[in-house]
Amino acid sequence: MLLPSLKVLVVDDMPAVRMVLRNMLAGLGVSAVAESEDGDLAWLALQDALAERVPFDLVVCDWNMPRMSGADLLRAVRASSEFRKVAFLMVTAQGDLEHLSEAQQAQVDGYVVKPFTAEQLEGAIRQALGRGGRG
Repeated sequence: MLLPSLKVLVVDDMPAVRMVLRNMLAGLGVSAVAESEDGDLAWLALQDALAERVPFDLVVCDWNMPRMSGADLLRAVRASSEFRKVAFLMVTAQGDLEHLSEAQQAQVDGYVVKPFTAEQLEGAIRQALGRGGRG
């Protein structure tokens, strides 16, 4: 899948991180980017996009957030028949083996540890899109 054609949902409780991700995605040619500040709002955004028949192709999500964590959002996405095939990329400062293992068990498609470069983000996105026949 060509990156410019992606519809991406960026989920992070830090506005500065959302801005950096949006800018990196724009540098990769991705212009259809929506933002949510936590997992609860992201879940609503996923549902709204589906109802409007313009579903997201990719969720780029932080791990640690108030209300609903990235890990909880990932589990909800994978448990849902409507969203289970959406590519899910975890972007987090949590690079330890325990968090990576938990994300893999929850069927994450890719995992990037902060800080990262645009090239690392692009590689992780391409990997995430390629998992499960999505790319």
